[in-house]
Amino acid sequence: MTDSSFVLAQQRVAARHRARQAHLAAADKARYRLLPFSLEAASSRIGTRPAFRVSQVDAELLDDELVELLRAQVGDALRYFADGHLQDDWSAEVSLALRALLFKLTVWDHDATYGAALQNLRFTDARRDGPVLVPPSRLQKSLYGLVTVVGRYAWSKWEDWLLDEDEPRSFLSRWTWRLSTAHSAAALVSFLVFLLHGRYRTLLDRLLRMRLAPPTSQVSREVSFEYLNRQLVWHAFTEFLLFVLPLVGINRWRRWLGRTWRRTKDMIRTDDGEDDASRGELAFLPERTCAICYQDQNEDPTTAMMMAAPSGVVGSAQTDVTNPYETVPCGCVYCFVCLATRLEREEGEGWTCLRCGEHVAEHDMSFFQFTQGTESRTRPSDSSPLLGRYRAVPPPRGSDPLSAGEGRGSVHIGYGALIAAAAAAAADGDGDGDDDDNEERRNRSWFRDLWVAPRQSAVKRAVDRWWRLYGLVVILPAVLVVGWCAIPLPQYPLHGTEPEPPDKSPGHGAARVRLNFWFFLFVYYGFYSLTALVWITKVFNLYSLNWWPRSLGFPLTLSLIGALSLAVPIPVYFGRETRFLTEHNTAWIAWTFVVMALPVAMALAILMTNERHVGVRRRSLSETQRIFTSSWWSSEPDQRRRRDDGAAVAALTAAVVSSAPNITASASAARGVGRRAVVGWQPASFVRFLWLCVALFIGLLAYVLGEAYAEIYLRTLPHNSLETVVYVYGWVATVHLLDALTGWTLGIREGERVGSYPLSWVFKLYFTLTYQTYVRALYARLRSPSQFMVLQLLSSTSLVVLTPLSMTRLCHRLLVLTGLNGQSYGSYQKVQARNVFIRFLAENGSMAAFLGSVAVLHYGSNRHVYPYFALDDADGPYDLDLTLWASSVTWICELVASVAVRALIRLCFRVDVALEGRQDLVVWPELLPTCVTVTLHVLQNMMFSIIRLQFYE
Repeated sequence: MTDSSFVLAQQRVAARHRARQAHLAAADKARYRLLPFSLEAASSRIGTRPAFRVSQVDAELLDDELVELLRAQVGDALRYFADGHLQDDWSAEVSLALRALLFKLTVWDHDATYGAALQNLRFTDARRDGPVLVPPSRLQKSLYGLVTVVGRYAWSKWEDWLLDEDEPRSFLSRWTWRLSTAHSAAALVSFLVFLLHGRYRTLLDRLLRMRLAPPTSQVSREVSFEYLNRQLVWHAFTEFLLFVLPLVGINRWRRWLGRTWRRTKDMIRTDDGEDDASRGELAFLPERTCAICYQDQNEDPTTAMMMAAPSGVVGSAQTDVTNPYETVPCGCVYCFVCLATRLEREEGEGWTCLRCGEHVAEHDMSFFQFTQGTESRTRPSDSSPLLGRYRAVPPPRGSDPLSAGEGRGSVHIGYGALIAAAAAAAADGDGDGDDDDNEERRNRSWFRDLWVAPRQSAVKRAVDRWWRLYGLVVILPAVLVVGWCAIPLPQYPLHGTEPEPPDKSPGHGAARVRLNFWFFLFVYYGFYSLTALVWITKVFNLYSLNWWPRSLGFPLTLSLIGALSLAVPIPVYFGRETRFLTEHNTAWIAWTFVVMALPVAMALAILMTNERHVGVRRRSLSETQRIFTSSWWSSEPDQRRRRDDGAAVAALTAAVVSSAPNITASASAARGVGRRAVVGWQPASFVRFLWLCVALFIGLLAYVLGEAYAEIYLRTLPHNSLETVVYVYGWVATVHLLDALTGWTLGIREGERVGSYPLSWVFKLYFTLTYQTYVRALYARLRSPSQFMVLQLLSSTSLVVLTPLSMTRLCHRLLVLTGLNGQSYGSYQKVQARNVFIRFLAENGSMAAFLGSVAVLHYGSNRHVYPYFALDDADGPYDLDLTLWASSVTWICELVASVAVRALIRLCFRVDVALEGRQDLVVWPELLPTCVTVTLHVLQNMMFSIIRLQFYE
């Protein structure tokens, strides 16, 4: 073999060896391609294609957590605006703004969200293959933002709209549910495919061909199981505790230790008094307060609360006893739900009474075995005062006794009984009407539940938003007053030879036209008189007393009084000697006061006819009679009920005979056995009604004094700034003195004269509005911005500085030491917050009515009827532009001051003024229509006092 042949043979062997190695390498490579990528592939040029699935899912979770974190921070920043409801009302819009901002700063600018950037991932265009990653196009990013930002917002608003519908639309709801289900199914399938291939994380990414990938091939990922181990250990420990604790019975041991500790304290107690030993930890509470509710709201009652409890309002309306039940054997009264919950929590071992310290156990009788008309199985103890705030109201004639029995606290009480009964009958007869009938029925129900016989649910829906509350209490009365004074009155020119009386011309302006008497009487004055009657009726509704005779009913009685109010001025107008009275505003206002006093006189006559002003007893007082006696209001037990009949009659007869010396006590006692004994006791209802009459008289006196103040000020125009300040704050002092006198007359807690918190609420609004309306009327006679500035500076400063100072503990202690206040500090704070809320309503309502009436009367047809608000004298010192501009600036300053003082009260005392006001309106739903009526009435008083009356013959 030659050398050349050997070399060629070696080359052929080497070629076959290389071919075999290449074939084996290709086979191994093909076999490895069937396996997933290993961690070593992360350092290669190709990298992880696709990226880690866990990283992509974590990026999405991080983005969602970031949005929720930003939403929480925005909510904390906005919680002091709009009574804390701004975040809830605009949550969808806040999410839209945050998602749009995050999309612009992340995906649009940097092709990656913050969560993806933390995972070292970016969006890429999956339509292009190659070693170099291509970012998504603008069209892809635009569609991505449109769906993730705008699409989510639109879908959430669509679902909210469907949920807010009173009657769900079946077609739209069905198709919405189908679309949501189809999208969820498609998203599930897409996610399963993602778990298989790891390329498109969401359904939207798959449709737009966008995927997450690392921007560089140098990827390093370390996995630590330390956190996972800790989580597993903690989970196992909690599972063990959940299994062991029920077997150990920790609650039973806690109760045993608590009882042992209390018995130990009783044994080592140094006080030997039996009364103190039998008193519980909350024995100082009044009987109308549920001790369990009070304990839940006040974990640690202070000594000041204990000392102030007998003389003030403890807690709030939420602590009053609801559905009272007595405990066995001590007889203390609690709410049924509270008592049943505590007994169930103790698991049959009994519970220590918070009032007397007795051991209370669950009785073996059923709660449903009770005597008809009572709250318990057995007759309640006669020595315990009755609880509850309900008045016995006889059912209307012809009504079903069962249905009438269900009316306690319902709409079938008071003057709304006829309207409610008619609406109920109409609702029963309608059946399954069409949509128009249902809409009409809902409107009738809304009107009845909010205005005629208010219900808590309807009032709560009406005041849960600040714009609804201010729309009803502020805007609605102002619009009605402006519309009332804008009614075009028929006008006739004055007689040229008849001069204007000089006594009224300087005050309210000279009369410019004559009016039609009949149109004024039946249209203008008729609405004014009707508002006054409704205002008095609402006061009686809050007092829980019907002022009309039962035989006539409310509609007929109201119609008769309304007809009388319009009929009496007619003969006065036709009499030549008395016609001059019809041209005096004071005469019309005095007649309106007489009309408003007629319901009061009728109620007094009804009480005296029924002998409510004297006491007649047979043996002892019944439960219903005790409601109208002072023994119930003063929480005094009827000790005479414990005596036998002969002893009781003898004792009562002896009291009567002491004033008649010609009759012996023994003979009277002998004749008194088995007969009715008449004694002199004062029914609480009659005494409370007399106090209410005093409060009404003071309210009318405030209006008369306001007229006198306004007349004196207007007759001595013009004034400088000092005289204006003296007038305004003299009127402020007068109103506050009358307000304090009325507040003392009405009282707040039960047993204190009238003892009605809602009535004190309404009269506080009445006096505040009376003060504000006359100050607003003063603005029409201010000549320079400096006068506006001085008044507003004093008003805002006093509000922002003095109001928080008056709510401090030091001020409360000074009032308690001087005897001017007997409430606890918590109750005092609540009353002060209520007063601030009422002031806001009065300021906004009076200013809205003032600005609207000035603009309407200046540009309207009644300009010459109201010369005081005309402001059309070019040579005069009073200008419309100055009045409107300065009043608007004043209103803005008042709004800023109100926001500032509310923020200070919330920051310093943690009291939400708006929340306290809304809670009062919800707890006493009759307050809402009464507030609207009193606002309308007081604003009408302002407009009626400045009209110029001269009638055309």
